[in-house]
Amino acid sequence: MPKYTISDTLNVVEGLSRTSLYRMIENGDIAVEGQKRKRRIDASELIRVFGDKFNPDGIKQTSHNVPMEQNGTIEEDFIKRENKLLKEQIDALRKDFDRERTESREREQDHKKREEKLLGIINNQTLLLTDQSKKKKKGILGWFSRS
Repeated sequence: MPKYTISDTLNVVEGLSRTSLYRMIENGDIAVEGQKRKRRIDASELIRVFGDKFNPDGIKQTSHNVPMEQNGTIEEDFIKRENKLLKEQIDALRKDFDRERTESREREQDHKKREEKLLGIINNQTLLLTDQSKKKKKGILGWFSRS
């Protein structure tokens, strides 16, 4: 049999007030499963205590007023939606990570190319400077060179 929350019980039992229901629960007139906000009352218990006043068709079906059996499927649906959203977030993070890694590799390659180019320029400048210094060391006639 389905199990009802306190709010659902008020909807399916004619003329029952919240105060009266809580008083009956405290006195032990109605058996309740769970604690505090997760209290549930079995339909058979409502039939035993209230008899004809219990009308299971009188319940208003909203997202928070759902019998326990149906509530289980709502919880499953919620978990499935949450799971799907988490998987989508993981996929998005993986894509971002892959993009960042690719960009980082491209930047690294660009830096290596620039470094090679600059090293080439430095080597050329070094060769030019060393060649000129050798030419300056030769004397006027080429025979007399400075040491």
